[in-house]
Amino acid sequence: IIGAQEFYQLSFTVVGSNGYRVAVADVRLSPTFEVAHGAVTKLRVEREPGDLASGFLLSTQPAVRLLDAQDNVADDVYPTTWVRGETDDAIQVQLQGFNGSALTGTVSVFPVRGWANFTDLGVTGPANEEYKMLFQIPGKPVQKASDFFAVR
Repeated sequence: IIGAQEFYQLSFTVVGSNGYRVAVADVRLSPTFEVAHGAVTKLRVEREPGDLASGFLLSTQPAVRLLDAQDNVADDVYPTTWVRGETDDAIQVQLQGFNGSALTGTVSVFPVRGWANFTDLGVTGPANEEYKMLFQIPGKPVQKASDFFAVR
């Protein structure tokens, strides 16, 4: 093969931070390049909310990952800290429960390195085994419900 070769519709679906090279037999290697994640299109609840007594904090605080369409972690959305006005990808949570129940604590969290970690959530309300939380990015069609948890 002599000269430049063009590849059309070449795609990578795995994010890499160590650099990739394109290699073809008997041809030199390309310069290294990085593959970045796509736009955030999914949330995944990595740590489910734990059971609790009404009026107290959850026994396990939830953690949510931000993902692109190929399930790559969006780890550079706020790589280390959140800066006001940088982006609007705050993760909000709301309670899916029963009349008279309320979610307490910090209900809007800005992700760091692709993680949204909630630290002080609690619920007040009637005892039941079928509460859920709904995590979402406001203004975007990105949301994910937790598994059931109990308020006792």
